[in-house]
Amino acid sequence: MFNNTKGQASPQAAAVLRQAASNGNPEPSPAAAPAANGITIPLTKPISTHRGTVSEIVMRSPTFTDYIANGDIDTPVASGVGVDGKPTSLEVRTNHEAIMRWASTLTGLDRLVLSQLAPGDAGELIQHVRRAILPFSQGNSPATPTS
Repeated sequence: MFNNTKGQASPQAAAVLRQAASNGNPEPSPAAAPAANGITIPLTKPISTHRGTVSEIVMRSPTFTDYIANGDIDTPVASGVGVDGKPTSLEVRTNHEAIMRWASTLTGLDRLVLSQLAPGDAGELIQHVRRAILPFSQGNSPATPTS
């Protein structure tokens, strides 16, 4: 995205920034080429930044290094214990900071920009992040019935 110290686009940018041209027509920035297996998320409410207007985000595919750096989003936790000492039920706790780390890593946008997303746009991004990292917990095995 941007080099935070100099405000310049980095060559590794994963986010597509459409900056408003002087005539009002959006133009893709030089970083507009999506990464392999990336997904473009159009924003319903563009975000104004010091570099222009962000009207869509490209999210790249995650790597194993990303997974090690950002960790899991959800953690199952025993919410009940039977008389035998074994869990009777589980609840899932969501780590919202991990969601933000993943979103920033996969889009190349920093927290300041992502924090301006409209609720629907943020929800869309969260869904795509969840789908992108699901294989790290599922692996390559096809889903099989448990009974």
